[in-house]
Amino acid sequence: MAAKRLQLYKAYIFRGDKDPVIDKIHTMLDDEGINYSDAAEISGVGRSTIVQWIEGSTMRPKYCTIAAVAGALGYESTFVKKRGHNIVDLHAKKRKVA
Repeated sequence: MAAKRLQLYKAYIFRGDKDPVIDKIHTMLDDEGINYSDAAEISGVGRSTIVQWIEGSTMRPKYCTIAAVAGALGYESTFVKKRGHNIVDLHAKKRKVA
């Protein structure tokens, strides 16, 4: 019998047409008073890439480029575990039922 994979979600549906992280990056640029050219220079991400996120057709930017721009602006990305959410307990309960 093949092992089943734990499926946490089926799909993420954006409100609007773009990934919300694009709006966060745009807000960071505005808050810091940085234009696209300067953001590109300090982050190493192409100016055209940043323009495509905010004004263009990019809907889902790559994490590595988002992290590069955010990091260059002094922000960091962290993953924080929710209180009371224990995946080991959930997995154990599922095994007992099967």
